Amino acid sequence: MKHLNRFVAVGAFALAATFYGQALAVNDEPLTGNWAPSEWGADDKAGTVNWTTPEMVLKAVKLVKQGKVATLGKVYQQDAPAFGNRGWRMTIPGLPTGGPFGSQGLVYNDEYLAERKIILWGADNWGSEAAGPGFGGENDQPFECHVQMMTRRGIWNLENLDFSQLLADNVGEFLFVWSPLKMKDATGSPGNPVALY
Repeated sequence: MKHLNRFVAVGAFALAATFYGQALAVNDEPLTGNWAPSEWGADDKAGTVNWTTPEMVLKAVKLVKQGKVATLGKVYQQDAPAFGNRGWRMTIPGLPTGGPFGSQGLVYNDEYLAERKIILWGADNWGSEAAGPGFGGENDQPFECHVQMMTRRGIWNLENLDFSQLLADNVGEFLFVWSPLKMKDATGSPGNPVALY
């Protein structure tokens, strides 16, 4: 029995070491590439929103010409579109929420957008970037835009936007307002994105 217990313990350790090694192999570039601190300093928690200036705000306010307000956020509910195990339970797993991910011939534009110092990006789906069958990316790191734009540069990402009213009104420019909830230790936040035009 003693030998069996020792065998089980060794097997469990080997299995844990295997999974631990796989987790580390996914992507350690944020550490090895010295992505932190950001250009705004070690205490920065806002990311590219720091680029917002009063002049930008005043310029955006001038886009409101019709007095209309379009709520772009969808209703937060249990069956809202989401990736993997994510959902309106506010349970965001610490490990990848799906996989394994296969290789897909996708083209990402994260470097192009980041060079233009955008503050945020978003889409009307849960991924905000191209994802093929199996949710694979162009390399072994799935969702490369998420990694390069959010983790590396602090550029905010909004998912599941509803553009139907803007499309119906043929609106391409507007004052955009969105306030995230203040949630301790969260990796994201719900909010109510609004377009004024």
